[in-house]
Amino acid sequence: MSVSPLICTIVIPVYNGVEGLVRSAIASAAECLDEGIELIVVDSGSIRPVSKDWMPAHPRARLVLFEENLGLFPNWNRAMGLCQGDFVWALCGDDRIVPNIFRQSVAKMRDNPMIALVSTIGQLQSIDQKNVGVIGHMFASGVYDGPAAGKVLLNFYANTLINPYNYPSGILMRRSAMERVGGFDVEMKHIGDIDLYFRMLATGHLCILGEAGSVVTVHDGQTGKTMEKNPAKSLELQTMVKKLGYLTTTERRHECFRLRGLLLLVPLQLLGQRDFFSARKYFMFWLKNHPIAGTYSFMFIVFWKTLTKFSVGRRYWQRCLDQTSI
Repeated sequence: MSVSPLICTIVIPVYNGVEGLVRSAIASAAECLDEGIELIVVDSGSIRPVSKDWMPAHPRARLVLFEENLGLFPNWNRAMGLCQGDFVWALCGDDRIVPNIFRQSVAKMRDNPMIALVSTIGQLQSIDQKNVGVIGHMFASGVYDGPAAGKVLLNFYANTLINPYNYPSGILMRRSAMERVGGFDVEMKHIGDIDLYFRMLATGHLCILGEAGSVVTVHDGQTGKTMEKNPAKSLELQTMVKKLGYLTTTERRHECFRLRGLLLLVPLQLLGQRDFFSARKYFMFWLKNHPIAGTYSFMFIVFWKTLTKFSVGRRYWQRCLDQTSI
């Protein structure tokens, strides 16, 4: 009996996940299992590891347990190394995949060998499954030239601090493109996912699919929530910009300057949340890192974030991206 070739791997890296959320993530991925699709759950040294009982009874579903926790992005790279499909969908252990949009994403990438990345919309939900927002919804569906789109999306991000992509749970990657750029940068502690996506756009096209491909659970233990309170994120963003070969030297300098405004915007947001300890850390970091330039950049960010709330601002950014349409 012949075995069909692997088209896509859904991989779920787990470290100390909440049992109910991890089981829901696995169950949602199990709905996607079909001919040519595999599921790998990779547990990296959790206090209570993922149990075989949580796994679906399917020949292409397997659980891999490691005793050692390497850290967030090293764990993810190790998990990616186990994937055998031509495409990879990395599902966080506290999120859920939307099967029909997963299949649409795989079809898009399979039909267009130049697509390196497919980004869907992420439906944000509270722990009790109430919708609380969306992410990755700012741009219209389409296929865009990778490097040119990368410039537009980076400029959008630097001016608004709005992530143009979905979280990893709603992203389909071409494995060869991911491996070509070296996977996740293990030196990154905060923005390794965004950094990878921007680097991958140097290798192929970006497909934006304007449908919800993942359900992202928003809770206090969410990795992104704890990381956003660390001012080192600003330095990592500037490091990311300097690595992008499709930017000119002037463009790199311009975007790094814009990103300094993050060091003033975030502590003001933290003050509004009454998180005085984290706000103080950010303010001290801002004072030590070009505060005058940071204040100037902050004013631009406030302007663009405000304008983007209105249709005129959203249309402006969409027109910029439309110029890169394939």
